[in-house]
Amino acid sequence: GIPCVSHIGTFSEIGVKSGIKDVTRVFKISFKVSNEITKCIDEINNTPCLTFKMLDEMQNSDEESEKLKWEKFHELENNHKEIFRLARRFEGIPRNTGVHASGILVTPEDVSNIFPLCYDKEGTAITLWTGTQLEEFKAVKLDILGLKTLSIIQKTLQHINPTYQMEDLYKMADVADEKIYQYIRSGKTDAVFQLSSNIMKNIIKEIKPTEFNDIVAINAAARPGPLKVGFDKLYADTKNGKIQPQYPIRNCEDILHETYGVILYQEQLMQISKKVSGFDDNQADSITRKIIGKKKKEMFPMMISCHIYG
Repeated sequence: GIPCVSHIGTFSEIGVKSGIKDVTRVFKISFKVSNEITKCIDEINNTPCLTFKMLDEMQNSDEESEKLKWEKFHELENNHKEIFRLARRFEGIPRNTGVHASGILVTPEDVSNIFPLCYDKEGTAITLWTGTQLEEFKAVKLDILGLKTLSIIQKTLQHINPTYQMEDLYKMADVADEKIYQYIRSGKTDAVFQLSSNIMKNIIKEIKPTEFNDIVAINAAARPGPLKVGFDKLYADTKNGKIQPQYPIRNCEDILHETYGVILYQEQLMQISKKVSGFDDNQADSITRKIIGKKKKEMFPMMISCHIYG
């Protein structure tokens, strides 16, 4: 039979700021008030994927500056007790449905015979289950990424010379050219793929990239997990000589030397697992990478035992 294809659905959850905005909108509190509250929260803690737990934990921080920020947050919450009470209760509840940017599900028969679907205005089939739920039921999802950036580059090349193809860029551009990194360090990356957001610009300012490996590291460090534990600052400080590289485990310098002792990539975790516990490639992927990558905390004790006892 002909394989059937559908796009994979996503669900965004109510967060700290979106919860406050939703509560104020329902109670017909002015947009000005909600905007002032969320702006104040950004000044206190602008960490991506911010949670109330993260804000509450600032009270017990070892850093005096964090405690002062918590006091400001505590005062803000006391001034708007009912808004915050409800926003805390709604945190984590699914808020919007969307479509995975690149997730495609291919099935051997009509998708609707296997999984629930909805359709957008163009008639595109979208599953009502997320990628994680689909994988639990043994479905295989494909990530097929289509980038507007590639189309822009292609059109630019054709304007320069109609005979130029994308492959010609490899001959024309030298990734070791210092001028490229001078330009990136200047912060003028508004139209540069993956480097255009304010978060990226801030990390570029910290790291001061001088080679392509730094660009790869910046992309990895900008994810919520590494940002939360400060890997971006650790990489920047070590690269720029403020502190000496500190390797989290002995005899793994060959795996972590390119990232100055900071574990930034899943591949590094897999290599360390193979070295420490004697995993093969499949075990390093299915145990270490998936358990950590998918944050399966209930499986951490098993993974830890594997690394201690082999």
